[in-house]
Parts: sequence; C-alpha cells; structure tokens
Amino acid sequence: MTGFKYIAELMQKFEETKEYNFLFGYEESFGYLAGTFVRDKDAVIASMLICEMAAYYKKQGKTLIDVLNEIYDEHGYYIEETVSLNFSGVTGQSKMKAIMEHFRENKPSSLAGKKIPTIIDYKLSISLNLIKGTAEKINYPKSDVLKFSFEDGSWLVLRPSGTEPKLKVYFSINGHSRDESIESLEKIKSEILNIIDRIQINIG
Repeated sequence: MTGFKYIAELMQKFEETKEYNFLFGYEESFGYLAGTFVRDKDAVIASMLICEMAAYYKKQGKTLIDVLNEIYDEHGYYIEETVSLNFSGVTGQSKMKAIMEHFRENKPSSLAGKKIPTIIDYKLSISLNLIKGTAEKINYPKSDVLKFSFEDGSWLVLRPSGTEPKLKVYFSINGHSRDESIESLEKIKSEILNIIDRIQINIG
C-alpha cells in the first residue's frame, strides 16, 4: 500500500496489540520512518541515520559504499524499477480494469523462467499459494493491487494509479550480482509488458 498513513496505521496497531515493535518503514515514492516519534515523511530522521552510519563505519575505515557492497555479497544484489503505462482517453480506465482482471483470471505460474509460488490479491484480500493450490485471507486495506512473488524473493506488483490514468508496474529483482539482477529484471520486464500489450490488442 502506498502512503504513509498505512505505515502509521501499523505503528498504532502494533502499539495496541503489542504483537510487534515497529522499527522502520518506507514507501516506493521515497521517504523513511525510523521509530514511532514521527508518523509522516521525515527527511530529518533519515538524514541523521545516514550521518550516524557514516561516522560509525568511518571509525572502521569503511565508507557506506563499502558496507553496501558487503551487504550485497551476503544477501544478493537487489534492483528496483517502476514502469508507468499511460492509459489516457475515454477507454483508459476500462483498459486498466480489463488488464487487472485478466491477471486475476489467468494467473501466471512463472515469468522469464522464474517460478511464482505466491500471488497476493489486495482487492480480494487473499494470498494464493500456487504450489499447494490454497488461499489464505489477508488483513490489509482493499485496493486494486496484485503482487507476484518469485521463489528467490524477487517480486513484481501491478497497480492502477489512483491519481493518474496510469498502470504502474513495480519490479524488485535480486540476484547474486548486479549483472545477474539487471539481466533478470530485463527478461521479466519484457515478458510482463509483452503480456500487457497482447491483452490490449485483444480488448481493442
């Protein structure tokens, strides 16, 4: 879910239920929250954390890039990209709706050779396990969003914009190296965009 109101909502929920302790939150359009002191986008806290990290690692003779590369070596290289597809005009909204419904009715089990074991449908409030053939209810705000999760932790999301005539496709892809991640991203992006193009042709 985009919007810091959803992050703040979880903060309050965790405080009330004591189920979790909130540590850090962020959203795709940039902005970070550390702790519960501030409950909206706050560049000051993020800037202070960066300064603290830089000072800490400088004492160890490392730069932030050095540490980032160590994280990549341990956990893999993650690359993210957002593609915005324009659907202006009278038929724009109906085309976006048709594309989303196509993916609900024709769930891909793989893309570019990567298996998709899980699909989350935020509109229907279900998480689908394609391997087991099971569905589990999820407790998130309803929204016309589909998330496809790959076996290796990569994922992509389809979401019609709530403010513009655009269908947004979010990619978060990981691999053992930068080159591997970029190659995987380009393959998955090409395949999903080709599918969307074919859907548009079929619906006119």
